[in-house]
Amino acid sequence: MHTTPRVPSARLLSVLDATLLDDDAPEARVRAFLERVQNAHVAAVCVQPTWVGMARDIVGVHGISVASVANFPLGEGGPDDAGEEALALVEAGVDEIDVVVPIDTLDRDDGAMIRWTLEAVRAAAPGRTIKAILETGALDTPERIRRAAGAAVAGGADFLKTSTGRHPVGATPEAVEALLQVMQACPGRVGLKISGGVSDVDAAVAYWCQTERAMGPQWCHKKRFRIGASSLLDALL
Repeated sequence: MHTTPRVPSARLLSVLDATLLDDDAPEARVRAFLERVQNAHVAAVCVQPTWVGMARDIVGVHGISVASVANFPLGEGGPDDAGEEALALVEAGVDEIDVVVPIDTLDRDDGAMIRWTLEAVRAAAPGRTIKAILETGALDTPERIRRAAGAAVAGGADFLKTSTGRHPVGATPEAVEALLQVMQACPGRVGLKISGGVSDVDAAVAYWCQTERAMGPQWCHKKRFRIGASSLLDALL
């Protein structure tokens, strides 16, 4: 009889990027979110650039990384714009940057603009963890996902990330499989962040197990694997 593997809540929390990216979230709501997260032992919090300083003050002292977004949510800025946003985040004290890459250029330039965007962010934010948001739900086919992911790896991304969470199609097992194939081709060079619709523990466990089947046991660690979510925190706590 098939049984669903169990992953302890503490391990899932340890790879969670607890996320609050609502454009209109008032300060009081953001503060309450950060105060709730500060003792949850998550990997990171991901907030809008406006709130990076507050996040550092509240969760940074607890060893939780502070992440924010660049070129968000549509990836419409060019490399220079993305680099400038990344530099501003560094000056605000961010540890990690989730940058939306311009997937709309993929078929015109075979990923060159994706690579240049990440190179610009990498140059502006040395030493920071850079996650390339590929919006896999808009890429239609596994082949296009693999091409975009390959360009992101070439540009120096530390993580490949599935979604902003704002596209109608977020993470899917098929998209994650395509990303894992790219990761297997360059072992140890890049991690995986699964984001977009991962709202319950069963979904998180399924992606955890899918990743470890591809990459090996004990691979899911915060330096190589993240789950980005807003509502999953409630389920785990």
